[in-house]
Amino acid sequence: MFPLFIARRIYNRPTDGDAQQGATPPAIRIAVAAIAIGLAVMIVSVAIVTGFKHEIEAMVSGMAGHIHVEAMADNASYETAPLCVSDSLLGALRNRPGYREVTPYATKLCVLKTDSAFQAIGLTGEAPDRDWNFFDSHNTEGTHPTEPNEIYLPQTIASALKLKTGDEVKAYFVKREGTHNVNAWAAGGASLKVRTLTVSGIYATHFSEADARQAVCLLPFVQEVAGWDDDMVSGIKIRMDDFDRVTDEQDNLQKLLRLQTDRIGTPYRIRPVQYVYPQIFSWLSLLDTNVWVILFLMGIVASITMISGLLIIILERTSTIGILKALGCGDGTLRKIFLWVSALLTLKGLFWGNLFGLGFCAVQYLWHPLSLNPENYYLDRVPVDLSLWHVAALNAGTALLILLTMLIPSGLVSKISPKQAIQTD
Repeated sequence: MFPLFIARRIYNRPTDGDAQQGATPPAIRIAVAAIAIGLAVMIVSVAIVTGFKHEIEAMVSGMAGHIHVEAMADNASYETAPLCVSDSLLGALRNRPGYREVTPYATKLCVLKTDSAFQAIGLTGEAPDRDWNFFDSHNTEGTHPTEPNEIYLPQTIASALKLKTGDEVKAYFVKREGTHNVNAWAAGGASLKVRTLTVSGIYATHFSEADARQAVCLLPFVQEVAGWDDDMVSGIKIRMDDFDRVTDEQDNLQKLLRLQTDRIGTPYRIRPVQYVYPQIFSWLSLLDTNVWVILFLMGIVASITMISGLLIIILERTSTIGILKALGCGDGTLRKIFLWVSALLTLKGLFWGNLFGLGFCAVQYLWHPLSLNPENYYLDRVPVDLSLWHVAALNAGTALLILLTMLIPSGLVSKISPKQAIQTD
């Protein structure tokens, strides 16, 4: 193929004379470096943002699940109205496709008190048969609760109260009398309940939204101190196999439960995890916007640099263009020659960009040299997560953008006169 043959000659022999002279070698190096740096930055940016999203989503879903089925009530506090959950409802939800886990839970406000300190917290009663892998993976001491009188503390609360595994702590609860309706506080009166709990373990998720205000125990304990029946809970946590299906499944559950109520006439409300922790998902959406800005800027920088490099190559090869035109070579063939030169330069830049970008991701994934402040970022290291599809899309998009922009400078060959080019040489 004639255009490719000439392009390879130009690419492999940048000048007719001394390879150290002329502008072509620096132009090639700058163009290749711009593509390599741009692609490496894009790969690293996508890997980090994807890693952040997956890690935060896994952390949030491990704590709160993906979807909550709750009682429809005006109350928006941690003190929830009870929802009566039947075995038939749990069975129907557990049989839906794509559901990994369906477990009831209950929440209750309390005050933990030791001899020297006290702390107001939200206590979440988890079903004994729930999947404890998330908590176990973040466990720092002891284990998750297995008895009704045990409490599982986050590291922040344990440190504030100076507690460790095996210690006992007093828990103070306010129980409403005469009503199960969370909105009827004044009507029902209240009494104080005190329970002695044993610290079964301590965990640290770096998820400050929950770690600073929430502890975990077993569901029957919260039902007992709240004065609820055995089928009364705060809601049902649903964990799904695919996070991307949460919004669609929320709509499906709303249609399924829209006209139904529990045994005391309470209608159901469906809340996805995005509504439980809206500030976190807003932050993740902002990260997506930042990535698109980075991709756009890196693509523009690489394209402009390649345009400059190709213009320099064309101007330096003016005499070659003139000779080829004098021998009958058309403008279309000449444009193909320099487009092939651009393609060869692009491939070289993509090679180095993939090497540097994927190399950085591999090093960070294996050894975590870059750390983070978990109080600000919820993680103690920079996460990376990259699929082959992401790499292929970034490479294809970069190559296509650069080759399309190369149509502009390659058109310069049609403006070169063979007579003037040869005379100038």
